[in-house]
Amino acid sequence: MATDTTNIYEYGVKNVVIAFKADSAATTWVETTAYTLDATVVAGGNLYKCTTAGTSGATAPTWPASGTVTDRTAVWTFVSVAPAYETPIKIPGATALKIAFKTSQDMLYADDGVWDTINSVSSADLTLKLYQTLPKAIRRRMMGHKADANGIGYVTNAPTPEEFAIGCQFEGKVQNYRRWFYRSTAIDPDEDRSTKGEKVEAYEHELSMTATPQAIGDEDIICSDPIGSVDDKVVYDTFFDSVYVAAATTATLA
Repeated sequence: MATDTTNIYEYGVKNVVIAFKADSAATTWVETTAYTLDATVVAGGNLYKCTTAGTSGATAPTWPASGTVTDRTAVWTFVSVAPAYETPIKIPGATALKIAFKTSQDMLYADDGVWDTINSVSSADLTLKLYQTLPKAIRRRMMGHKADANGIGYVTNAPTPEEFAIGCQFEGKVQNYRRWFYRSTAIDPDEDRSTKGEKVEAYEHELSMTATPQAIGDEDIICSDPIGSVDDKVVYDTFFDSVYVAAATTATLA
């Protein structure tokens, strides 16, 4: 029988950043489909551009790591390895992050006793506290809102929120440790403010998010372990340049 529990941690944070999942015009390759010139597809973990318009074959070609490949009457040219994330963007005014890990424990019994215990983390609820409102362009992407030609935002009956990774640097006893949650989605924040006389009082906004596991190798990884600046300096120094994804199973940070 499974036992479900929630483990809650809260840290002071700074240098909070998010990185949206890479979202170009590329789509997954589809068989027997007409492709126009300059159309892009993702196949085999790579990004390809259609350099000769045509119709794709009934089966996928062998996708090369460079050069071109003929696909029935279409020709594809290798562009790059498909990026996982866009460049991280700093979220100003963040003060604290509460992490609620949802865990499940299963007991396996044999020979009239407990033979093994299996622990799993299904998701994590994240609550980010911040003293500034999210930049409008960032919030629209996180919440799936849209804007018209004049830059006026609006909400549809079917918003399309974008998935993102969120990373932060902890303060307090674990100062300078950093952690990434790879697959996160957000819920609309409450933007209420209170006033006193003619002065707007400081108000701490909250942004609610849910993080779910990402498949890496043969494992489902919900987040990176905290990465310290002393023991893992290379990773620490490049933290803001790219989203660091922990290699599955055997990798050790040096």
